[in-house]
Amino acid sequence: MMPKSPCIFCRIAADPNEPTRICELPHSVAVLNFEQRDYPGYALLLLKNHYDHVHEVPRDLFHAFIDERAQLAAAIFRAFPDTSRMNYANLGNLVSHVHEHLIPRHAGDHNAGAPPWPMEKQPRLADAEYGIIAARIRAAFKKP
Repeated sequence: MMPKSPCIFCRIAADPNEPTRICELPHSVAVLNFEQRDYPGYALLLLKNHYDHVHEVPRDLFHAFIDERAQLAAAIFRAFPDTSRMNYANLGNLVSHVHEHLIPRHAGDHNAGAPPWPMEKQPRLADAEYGIIAARIRAAFKKP
């Protein structure tokens, strides 16, 4: 699927001279995220082909992408042995191109023991409201 407008991640993935490039894998390109001060080794894994949403990616390609994510994570753990945990995120709010954030966490890092991004605590819904939302999603599973 081609993006409606030029996609920054498509351009980055296609540029072998991209200064943040870590490596190219069969289905993806690994690049450094700019937030290296707080999270050394923080990387993005960009799918080479453009898809706006994960559910649009063919299953075999998505499985290969997840395998490449594991390879990148292992390399980051080896490069930064003080990594205590890897956080993974697939957001797409700013760039609508399937990609993964790999955020190595280190003891005493910024926001240690919490998500890497500040999250506002949400009030809990009534149980009935959760039931309505869950039922709506269950019903959607039955549709093609």
